[in-house]
Amino acid sequence: MKSRIKKILRWTSKVLFFLLGLVICIKLITSVLFIFMLNNNYREYRWKGGWKSIEKSYTSGHMVAQIPHSIPFNQTLNCDAVVFNHFYTIEHVFSSEKMKLTGYVFLNQPTANGVILNDHLSIGFQATLVGLTGRQIELTGSLNSSRTVISGSYRSLNPNDFGTFSLTRR
Repeated sequence: MKSRIKKILRWTSKVLFFLLGLVICIKLITSVLFIFMLNNNYREYRWKGGWKSIEKSYTSGHMVAQIPHSIPFNQTLNCDAVVFNHFYTIEHVFSSEKMKLTGYVFLNQPTANGVILNDHLSIGFQATLVGLTGRQIELTGSLNSSRTVISGSYRSLNPNDFGTFSLTRR
C-alpha cells in the first residue's frame, strides 16, 4: 500500500513540474512573439508593459506606447500604441492591434469637505485607445512620483471587458 502511495506521489510531482515548465515556456514564447510581431519598431516604443483582465481571468497581454519621456501636464497627448493578446486569450488568439492613444496627465488634488489636501498630491493619467477596427479602450490611472510608471485600470467597450494595466518607461 505504501509503495502505491509513493508511486502516485512521484507521478503527481512529475506532472506538476511538467505543467510548471509548460507555463514558463508559454510565457517566454508569447513574449518573443510579441517582439517579432512588432518587427524593428519595438525599440521605438518608449513605454512598455502589460494588461490583465479581471472579468475574464484567462485574458492578458502586452502593450507598448510611444508616450514622450517628458509628459506634458494638462495638454492633449497623442501617440501610437500596440496592444497584443497572448495565445491563450480565447477571443483574439495571437493578435496585435495598432491603436491611437489620446489622453492627458493632470495633478490630482484630493479634497475633504472642500479643503485641498496638499500632502496627498498625485499625478493622474486618463487616456483612450482607439483601434483601426473600432475597438475602444479607456485607461484611468496614475503616474509614480518619478514619472516612470503608469498603472491603473482599463475598460474595453468592444469586447466588453475591464482589468488592470501598467506601463514602464524604458
